[in-house]
Amino acid sequence: MRGDNTTTYNLKGFAIGNGITDWNVDAAPATFEAFVNFNLISPELYAQFAQYNCKYNVAKNITNDPHCAGLETQVDNLIAGLNPYDVYRTTYGNGPQAQKRSLQAGKSEFGEVEIGGEIKKYQRGVRLEQYTPWVKHNPLLRDAAAKISFGDPMGDYLNRAAVRAALNIPQSVQAWEGCTTNPLFNYPFSVEASIWIYTILQRYGYTLMHYSGDTDGVVPTIGTRRWVESLQWPITKEWTAWTTDGQISGNFIEFAENFTFLTVHGVGHMAPLWKRKDMQSMILKYIHGEDFTTN
Repeated sequence: MRGDNTTTYNLKGFAIGNGITDWNVDAAPATFEAFVNFNLISPELYAQFAQYNCKYNVAKNITNDPHCAGLETQVDNLIAGLNPYDVYRTTYGNGPQAQKRSLQAGKSEFGEVEIGGEIKKYQRGVRLEQYTPWVKHNPLLRDAAAKISFGDPMGDYLNRAAVRAALNIPQSVQAWEGCTTNPLFNYPFSVEASIWIYTILQRYGYTLMHYSGDTDGVVPTIGTRRWVESLQWPITKEWTAWTTDGQISGNFIEFAENFTFLTVHGVGHMAPLWKRKDMQSMILKYIHGEDFTTN
């Protein structure tokens, strides 16, 4: 692939983890189903989303029945103490949803710390328009985009003078924030998401893999499985377990078009962070074209 007139990128393939790929099935359409499967909300509550015909697709300006917003609030209340990106992971503090409420209820959104005689200010929470800049262009999400999306206790921790000193951060460096305010960080929104690129790259022989940490509630495995199935590519290797040190790390399925879908068991959105040895082994096997079932 040629990026410009002077640089050639010898791309062989790619591996993506827990990425939104098809707005029709990823994220919110799958989130509530994942939550009921994780036993975080009741089947009765989940059934009401169908009862009121609640639809979710940020690429379309869908107007839902007013009851849908109330159902969403009930879900938020039930998962308030959890990290939706990794629903079984231990949370610190009161959880991101509870921290969001604290900020919305009046706790200062901004903190400050004195470093080397200088007061450095930082933002405690993260606004949706900072985390995913494109949402501010969606009429249905514009109001929500300007509000605090979730709390970020890392801001208070990493900006402590003692922590900065322990990490050898120069006094001249700005305070740490969860999202940059740099206007260059403003990636565009794509109505068609990225599912289309899989078919194109497959035709040119690239090796493709999408892996999914199976306790992610934001981009759940169930949604990923649906868009993978929609490709209707012939299966060359049926659902098979892959292991690390004799323990099951997840499962995978291979398709004729040089495509592998793989799950990572017991971790969520940030699978490489929480299953480092398993993920390193798996990625190296992928890069070298080795069998995932070998140890």
